[in-house]
Amino acid sequence: MLSYMRNNAKSWFFKIILFVIALVFVSWGVGSISSKRANLVAMVDDSPIMMDEYKRTYDNLVDRIRAKMGGALNEKLLKLLNIERQAVNELIQRKLIINAAKDMNFIISDEQLQKAIMSYNVFQRNSKFDETVYKQFLLRLRMTPQDFEKNIKEDLLIQQVTTALLKGVVIAENELKDFYDFENQERVIEYISIKKAGFDKDLKSDDIDDNEIKDYFESHQERYQQPEEREAIIIGFRWADFVDEMVPNEDDIKDVYNIDEERFALPKQVNASHILIKVSPDAPEDIVKAALDKSDEILEKIKKGADFADMAKQFSQGPSAKNGGNLGYFKQSEMTEPFARKAFAMKKGEMSEPVRSNFGFHIIKVNNIREAQKKSLAEVRGIIVEELKKDMAKDMAVEQAEVFAEQLQEETGFNELELIEHAYRESTGLFSYKNPPSVIRGKQEMLDVIFMLNPNELSGLMEFDDGYYILQVDKINPPGLPEFSNVKEFVFAEWKEEKKDELALKSSEQLASDIYNGKITWEDAVSESGADSITTSGFTRYGSIPGITPSQIIVKNAFMLSMDKPYLEKAIKTGDDYCIIRLKEIKRAGADNFDAMKPEMEKKFLEQKQMERLNTWLKGLKSKAKIEEYLNIPNS
Repeated sequence: MLSYMRNNAKSWFFKIILFVIALVFVSWGVGSISSKRANLVAMVDDSPIMMDEYKRTYDNLVDRIRAKMGGALNEKLLKLLNIERQAVNELIQRKLIINAAKDMNFIISDEQLQKAIMSYNVFQRNSKFDETVYKQFLLRLRMTPQDFEKNIKEDLLIQQVTTALLKGVVIAENELKDFYDFENQERVIEYISIKKAGFDKDLKSDDIDDNEIKDYFESHQERYQQPEEREAIIIGFRWADFVDEMVPNEDDIKDVYNIDEERFALPKQVNASHILIKVSPDAPEDIVKAALDKSDEILEKIKKGADFADMAKQFSQGPSAKNGGNLGYFKQSEMTEPFARKAFAMKKGEMSEPVRSNFGFHIIKVNNIREAQKKSLAEVRGIIVEELKKDMAKDMAVEQAEVFAEQLQEETGFNELELIEHAYRESTGLFSYKNPPSVIRGKQEMLDVIFMLNPNELSGLMEFDDGYYILQVDKINPPGLPEFSNVKEFVFAEWKEEKKDELALKSSEQLASDIYNGKITWEDAVSESGADSITTSGFTRYGSIPGITPSQIIVKNAFMLSMDKPYLEKAIKTGDDYCIIRLKEIKRAGADNFDAMKPEMEKKFLEQKQMERLNTWLKGLKSKAKIEEYLNIPNS
């Protein structure tokens, strides 16, 4: 609910301050003095931050990040983001601003507080504030009106003092032009790429002492530790293996057809053409009106005798324009609303007034209609037969699997039993838990059972989507360090890659240093290295460089160079290569585009300056405040 309120707050303040401050709730309930001390997270001057405030802020931060990242958010990433520290920092910043607002004699009147609360849509019914809705809302949050109103009052104080602080932020024309150039300036660099692969010839196996490779193996033992491996025998009764033998009877086929009428029904379909004039859902009113006027103008031409298809080819902004606007036959569910609703309410030959969807305005013409009907048994017979065969095969598979499982109770293993037709036996070969064979992939429970069984021990009958299985572990290789002779070639390959990288780094670093210090010219460096010198196209500080992955670090360094000092003293690693760069050209942002981009630049630059002022002010408050923290949370 509170996130809804935040999202619907119209003040620009909320857009800025939420980067710095989390909306938190103050605990309700009294408790003893000792318990309050135990729940103390921090003190900001004389203002306490309690554990329940911290927990709510932490949860709020996690929810905000999860909303942006979805399934990509996990415990490892949460730890990397150090959410605990972020939560404490936000609470401290909030207390700093509230205390400062009070010191500066900012006051929120009861009238202001009442007006703010009554303005929230979440407390309204039929567009009016409803006290019952308000109390029910607080009851669900387990908050008293006093605690909730205290928080709203603090939020209004923060808004008031921040508005006053940022009111005086202005932008001079020359500042804006500098910012425009900063944002849009391009750099062109020339670079030499020293490739690791080029040092392969310096590391031939015939010239390398085996003892050096063995020493590398000994010093990197953790890298070559082999996990436990197991080999299992799998007996499977997969229903797909029984399908071909199954023959459904006619009565069953007819029963499925008669019972499942809806599945075999053909829904109504419409063949329609349209003329689309695009306009985005959030377009301003003048743009929407212009699009509607254009649609009305086209419609009027058609009504006066113009051909619909010709008008579509000439004016429609949709992909069907080349076909005269014809969309072919479609079901109602296949089209966007309210386009679909209108098209399916029309008669053959009818033409609509402009209808607006998320894509824009549509003029719709219905060419033909196929009414709903049921497919014949002959048409769907093949589908029904295949479904019945699968069901019968599943029944047969489980029946045979259960018979086999019963027979196993009297035997000690698979070898004593003869498999029935269509069942199969497979040996997995040795494999580790993290690298299972294809027959096991996707069957996590089967994998887990194999790594729990003792040698020659049998599993129970296991059911999976594709059939039924019984397992037996045949062999176990315990984890450990392999013999050097068994992994020598693999170790040599890794040692070689590491050595090539060392050689490439040493060579490129020396060459970069010599160029930087004037010991060698760029042209001689290119010749000496035997590499090509490549000149890039222009790129901005937020762009990338084609042909280099990743290129962000090169872009960053390129914008630290100047035409007076065009060289970097060190090489930059990009993937398996090392790049030596020099700045070749600075392309200033074109003045021709300044006027067109000025509104966007002004808004972006103003927000940046406001944020800088806010951060500077907060740092000043923090430097003067007495802050004591009681949670052991490291800084990120």
